[in-house]
Amino acid sequence: MPLRSYVDTAIGDARFMMLVLGGFAAAAVLLTAVGLYGTLAYLTSVRHPELGLRVALGATTGQVVRSVATEGLLLAAFGAVIGFAGALAAARGIRALLYEVPPADGVTLLVTATIVAVTALAAAIHPAWRAGRADPAALLRE
Repeated sequence: MPLRSYVDTAIGDARFMMLVLGGFAAAAVLLTAVGLYGTLAYLTSVRHPELGLRVALGATTGQVVRSVATEGLLLAAFGAVIGFAGALAAARGIRALLYEVPPADGVTLLVTATIVAVTALAAAIHPAWRAGRADPAALLRE
């Protein structure tokens, strides 16, 4: 048998385990992004009348979007800090499954934080932008 076959046989179980673990990690990131978007979009849409009042009193769409986006990013940052603490705590448990990758891989943590930040920004900006463009009189009637 060629050497490649021996290597494939030797690490086949570990490779399968990492593929399954990677699939679950990707699903977790996707579910987190969808949940974060839904939560922030709902919280912003609940504030629709308040945002309309701000526009009616003279706030520009940019000011409304900026204030809502800042609040959304602060909430996401708070959640990311808690998530990083949990990830670092869980990293010790999977140390045996990792080969030449540190348990607290900086690239992985950075990519995940970027996904969370972009999702939070999109979730906060989209409803705020809609509210900023809406007719203030119609929003006040709500």
